[in-house]
Amino acid sequence: MNGPMQVLFQYTSEQLVRSFLSPTQERLFGRRLDALEESLLGTMTDAQKDLWDQWRGAETDYDLLYEQALFQAAFALARELG
Repeated sequence: MNGPMQVLFQYTSEQLVRSFLSPTQERLFGRRLDALEESLLGTMTDAQKDLWDQWRGAETDYDLLYEQALFQAAFALARELG
C-alpha cells in the first residue's frame, strides 16, 4: 500500500472498526480465545510452544495482509460506486 492508503488503513483499523464491534462480544470472544490458548499451552512441551509462537506470528502476519487487501478492495468498491 502507498503512504496515504496506509494512513487510511491505520485510522480505519484503530478507530473506525471498533465502532462496528460489539464490546460485549469482543470481550467474550477475547476471553474465550485466551482461555483456550492457555489450556493448549499447558499441554505443550517447550519445543511445541516455540513452534506455536512461530505459527501465531505467521498467522498474525497473514491476517494483517488479508485485512489490508480487504480494506483496499472495499476502498476500490467505494470509488466504483461513487
